[in-house]
Amino acid sequence: MILWLVFCRHTHYNIDIYVLVAQSMRYSEADTRSKLIDPKLFDQGWQESQIVRERSFTDGRKLPGGKRGKSLYVDYLLKDYGLNLAIIEAKKY
Repeated sequence: MILWLVFCRHTHYNIDIYVLVAQSMRYSEADTRSKLIDPKLFDQGWQESQIVRERSFTDGRKLPGGKRGKSLYVDYLLKDYGLNLAIIEAKKY
């Protein structure tokens, strides 16, 4: 199994996104989270209290008339000392 941490910038919201991709396995998104990402986070010393799962992180794109577009959700938000440090988006593979 090979794990890749892929970086990209979401240009519309001007945020950095890191995606952990598992290669050579067939997992659903839930399997990817429970079998691949969670163990790696704990192995790296992250505590459960620092990990927020399935969380909305934007109010959505600003639209005319004071409206907002669709909110975006992340699979993991890593926090420490009250600061948002990293976003992890799990994908099925």
